Amino acid sequence: MLGLAGLDFVILDAEHAPIDRDVIDRAVLAGSATGIAVLVRVAEGSADMAAAALDLGAAGIVFPHIGSAAEAREAVSRVRFAGGSRGLSPSVRAAGYGAMMSAAFARSSDASVTVWVQIEDAQALGALEEIAAVPGVDALFVGRVDLARSLGVDVASTTIAQETDRILRAAAKAGRGGAVFSSDVGDAKVQFEKGASIAVVSSDLGLMKTAALDVVSRLRDG
Repeated sequence: MLGLAGLDFVILDAEHAPIDRDVIDRAVLAGSATGIAVLVRVAEGSADMAAAALDLGAAGIVFPHIGSAAEAREAVSRVRFAGGSRGLSPSVRAAGYGAMMSAAFARSSDASVTVWVQIEDAQALGALEEIAAVPGVDALFVGRVDLARSLGVDVASTTIAQETDRILRAAAKAGRGGAVFSSDVGDAKVQFEKGASIAVVSSDLGLMKTAALDVVSRLRDG
């Protein structure tokens, strides 16, 4: 449904939601059928999940809680064949179930897979430029809720707005994408005006809840 709606991509949240390989498998197939890119946000330290998602045909991986350049390099290593630690099998879906030779698949995957790192901890704020400069990092994804928790402030505070702007500037300076999660289109437009280049807007649950509340409100009005 989301693919048919015309969205550019979806992110499967395997960090917080009950999403396993079977769910990723079916979602990637659905994405392929509708032409929508499917990224997977893995839980911390889930190297196996990242590699498995890419083998199934995911377009990229979102790594949460990246706090240093070393952690960013490790994240990139998990999903790269050349110079990385990802295991190679040409029999997986992403390689056309053997249609591609190993070397060709490795080159194609390394060139096309996107890697986003989430900046959502106080530790990362002191290493923004170093993280953004890591080869293979394609986007810095601001995690405003966890960043607020880490800094001990409210997510709606001026501090979070200022740090979000600083993260987006660091991404742009390094030629990386700057992604921000927004609960609604209004906030997404604000983030674009501030320099974001990628908007992750709402969620399947959020969209359904908003529509349901709208129906209930309008039917019960008066």
